Amino acid sequence: MKRYRKYVQFNDLVFYSYITNSDDVKVDFDIVKKSYTFKNGDYAPLKNRTPRIQSTTVGITMEFNFKQIACDLRSFYRRFIVEQLSKAGKLWSVQGDDLLWAYAVPESYSEPTRNLYKNTLEVDVQFYLPEGVWHKADKQKTFVIDFDICEFLRCLDYQKLNPCCDCASCIDTHDCCCCDELTKEDALCDRVLDVYDNNCVPNVMIKYDCLAAERIFTGISNEYLGQRICRDPLEDEIISGQVYVEGDIPTQNYKIILNGPGENVRITINGNTNILSGEYEGPIIIDSSGNIIDGCDEKINIDRYVIPDGNTFGFTFYPGWNSVIIEPNECCTMQCAYFQIDNLTV
Repeated sequence: MKRYRKYVQFNDLVFYSYITNSDDVKVDFDIVKKSYTFKNGDYAPLKNRTPRIQSTTVGITMEFNFKQIACDLRSFYRRFIVEQLSKAGKLWSVQGDDLLWAYAVPESYSEPTRNLYKNTLEVDVQFYLPEGVWHKADKQKTFVIDFDICEFLRCLDYQKLNPCCDCASCIDTHDCCCCDELTKEDALCDRVLDVYDNNCVPNVMIKYDCLAAERIFTGISNEYLGQRICRDPLEDEIISGQVYVEGDIPTQNYKIILNGPGENVRITINGNTNILSGEYEGPIIIDSSGNIIDGCDEKINIDRYVIPDGNTFGFTFYPGWNSVIIEPNECCTMQCAYFQIDNLTV
């Protein structure tokens, strides 16, 4: 089944244009195989596990329309396009009712001589996606703001310098008018339809801002911390429950936050156990790289991260429900664990 994926933005370059051509969605798996000598088929060591996904490329042809742009701004717009397509960043797309992003590096950029019109700029871009996967957008860390190409270009700090003036103080500067503070109303959770329902030229710009999300949502809702599993400290000795993964493939990208003290904290997820040895004041933060933060900013030595025999480092979260058991060994204070999970697709 062919899936339609609409590309909408790269870095700060909104595709205020027509996508005249884009590659089909293609996924390559990293599978090691060796043919059997005396029987049919291949030996594939990964046949009982999920294979890794290889890096991939995406080719996009875009046609930018300059008709609505003032003549004195057109050269600035072209400079902006080239600037944004000359550096790595996030490539955004819409597929069904999902807003996705992927780390992308422009491999090549060209301006074909075919089909040239006076008021258009056609570009062919080949993007390299080193991860090979797409991330489903976090609805609290992703913001959607109104976008008007003419107003946006007036905000860019581009200049046409006077060749007769050689002093920096002669250059007129202006304040950027596009730096309004992001608000809760700009978050994707409130403006999701502005992205998904727009089938024509985009009229919104996507911003990914963790600091703004922390400023806005901390204190408003514990949902900013992630999916929550709690216990009654007077009745339960452990925190147990399930967390849900919306992605389509397993992920090892996560952050776990325990909102209280603990001692020799034992964490078991989907049958795999890791232990944080020693005493902790909390909150305790563990991420997929093995970093452990106790309290506000005290980084704990990795030597205190213990992996029991028969277990592996870190955790894998699978699509759907995942079982969680946390033994804080603290009777009366730690109540909740929060899970921030990177939902992946291809």
